[in-house]
Amino acid sequence: MKLLEGGRTGQIWRDGDSVIRPSGAWTPTVHRFLRHLRNRGFRGAPEPIAISAEGQEVVGYVAGRVCEDLSDPLVGSERMLISAARLLREFHSASEGFLESDGEIKAWMLPPQEPREIVCHADFVPYNVATVDHEAVGIIDFDTAHPAPRLWDLAYAVYRWAPLSDPANPAVAFDLDEQVRRAESSAPPMGRRSKNGAGFRI
Repeated sequence: MKLLEGGRTGQIWRDGDSVIRPSGAWTPTVHRFLRHLRNRGFRGAPEPIAISAEGQEVVGYVAGRVCEDLSDPLVGSERMLISAARLLREFHSASEGFLESDGEIKAWMLPPQEPREIVCHADFVPYNVATVDHEAVGIIDFDTAHPAPRLWDLAYAVYRWAPLSDPANPAVAFDLDEQVRRAESSAPPMGRRSKNGAGFRI
């Protein structure tokens, strides 16, 4: 087995095509949700495999390079930004119907937010997205997934992918004008009108 770096250091391992990681009270719900995504044809999320008696979850490995640093030309490119926005929209479309169709008691790490339109990932950030050939192809770490409006994910994704930060910070990859431009570029492929008819706005 190989210890995976990042996240909960020392607690996440890869064993071939599987990932072994700690589970929580919410894990059974998350696994049912991941199965729902696969049944809807979405392959950009881990395949749920098992929850062990030792309190570990086993999921399929999502191949690709994780985005760590947006100053890297590969992960900070326009192509990557737009593909990440589209991936999020595809995920949201696939998540539809789970809250209505799943009849079991649901436990979530985070409290649901109203209106409960879909199940949001709630941590769609560069280090939770797998990339291949300048494209975002997969999403990992669904621990924080919970019912919420789409805007819950959209706003946080724009904040982290633009990213919206103080340009005076030397660690920030883009100046203010570029941050605004990236936010505006990502909004259309991410957005979708909510049930109350309100559009997504930056």
